[in-house]
Amino acid sequence: GGGREGDGGRERATNRGNTLSFGSDDEDDGDVGMSSQGGDLIGEFQQLLLSAAPGEPPICPRETLRELPPGEVLVQKAILGGTQTRYFRVMMPDAEIVTCNACARFFAQEDFEMEYLKEPRCPFCRASNPADFAWGGQA
Repeated sequence: GGGREGDGGRERATNRGNTLSFGSDDEDDGDVGMSSQGGDLIGEFQQLLLSAAPGEPPICPRETLRELPPGEVLVQKAILGGTQTRYFRVMMPDAEIVTCNACARFFAQEDFEMEYLKEPRCPFCRASNPADFAWGGQA
């Protein structure tokens, strides 16, 4: 798929959904789980989760997002005015995700398939064009 650059990041649409990466495509992934400052990235992220107010999503700094492997970050594009693009970390790396590009929602592939077999459309927005769905693969 194509890409879009801006704000220091590169957004890419793939068969597994949209990914956001920072830096050049030539960069070596290095030690996954370790920040460029030598810290424990997983530990930093867990601290962000634990420090979030009850019922509120954790706010992750850009620097931490840059360090996460691109396949672990899902991008939910702002499709309505007044909304912001949001980023989600896949907490189960082997989870298979389906993205509906019409409504920018993510679904567990197994759940989506069950609903799609009942009626071939997005269970949220009812989009029925197969091109609107980014199927399969692990996040």
